Amino acid sequence: MKNLQHEPDEVDPARRAAILLSLLGASAFAFRNGRGAQAAQGEVREVAKGVTLQTVGEVDSSFPEFAKIRLDEVTWQPGARSGPSTMEHPMICEMSQGALDETKDGKPFTRNTGDLWTCAIGEVDVDVNNGSSPATMRIFRLLKA
Repeated sequence: MKNLQHEPDEVDPARRAAILLSLLGASAFAFRNGRGAQAAQGEVREVAKGVTLQTVGEVDSSFPEFAKIRLDEVTWQPGARSGPSTMEHPMICEMSQGALDETKDGKPFTRNTGDLWTCAIGEVDVDVNNGSSPATMRIFRLLKA
């Protein structure tokens, strides 16, 4: 998992941020306006005690290596925890509200509102909301054919 605000990388962080923000912006526009939407807004389901997941939508991808992009929103109530979870898809994650303590492959991170990072297939994470308000993460899952 690469946190653009905290971890060095071989690619210029400003360039990587611009690319990721472009993808997020284009996908958010498509989801908001219903263009290319393959799935309607889904029902909220509990995936762990105090942790809910809602699929916001799914669109066909113009990236040749991915068939679809799915946008999920996960919310942790105060004190809730999830994981360990093994990443099944490459993902782009954005902390939209609150703060979340995350341990990714044994390394601790605190994700705050506005943080943007990536996750690779096979990484293992545990997420805990140690705050006093809900924490919400938006996840763009890149789904292979």
